[in-house]
Amino acid sequence: MFSKILIPLDGSRTAEKVLPYARYLAGRFKIPTELLAVIDIAELATHITAEKARFLDTMIEEGMRSSESYLRGIAASFGGTTVTCKVEKGRAEEVIIERGEADTAMLIAMATHGRSGLNRFLLGSVAEKVLRGAANALLLVRATDEAPSDGEVSFKSIIVPVDGSELAESILPMAAGVAKKLGIEVVLFRAYHIPYNAYAGDEGLYAINYDDLISAVRDEAKDYLDKRHRTENFGRFDRHVFAWALRCKTLGAWQRY
Repeated sequence: MFSKILIPLDGSRTAEKVLPYARYLAGRFKIPTELLAVIDIAELATHITAEKARFLDTMIEEGMRSSESYLRGIAASFGGTTVTCKVEKGRAEEVIIERGEADTAMLIAMATHGRSGLNRFLLGSVAEKVLRGAANALLLVRATDEAPSDGEVSFKSIIVPVDGSELAESILPMAAGVAKKLGIEVVLFRAYHIPYNAYAGDEGLYAINYDDLISAVRDEAKDYLDKRHRTENFGRFDRHVFAWALRCKTLGAWQRY
């Protein structure tokens, strides 16, 4: 399923928040791990004065050595798994995407601040750029202050939102394969919406039974999830279907497998 796990690290505690999940997956899938650090020369050059520009090569070499030592220390925390360490030069997102292109079966595992809006725009988001630019499977872990960076963290379930489109359904075979390998359940989720104009017009409400309409839409969502279960053969099957929300709001149907 996956040929290896690529873990980009920049030496920060934030980036290390992905490590417990990566250690767990590497052990369960029994695949090698590659730790990657990237020295951004252009970024480094912007932080030195013209008088010190002649020391740029020395700073790059020191950065390479320091990163290699750091990665070796992280590699020692992976037990029973083959770990390689590589330090590259360039822009982090470009190097990561290029590594992914060279091996499309590789899983890329990264931590993210989960920022949005202006904050993300000002700081830039390597994880977001990789998400948009890489064709590989990508594991993103939100780096909260409480999240650990040591040991392992296991997965309990996989939630897969589907909307009936081929694009959304393209993830199902991988989700089924991962769930079987890890021995966890898959939760298929489909949200559905009752447009206001489906039962109301300019002059008020149409003469329809709203509860019947809700029931019909809910049954359609349930039948769709049942069909996806049979098609993908998820294995363990435990049906739970829920619908909630106020009238005219979004509702949802769940199936657990």
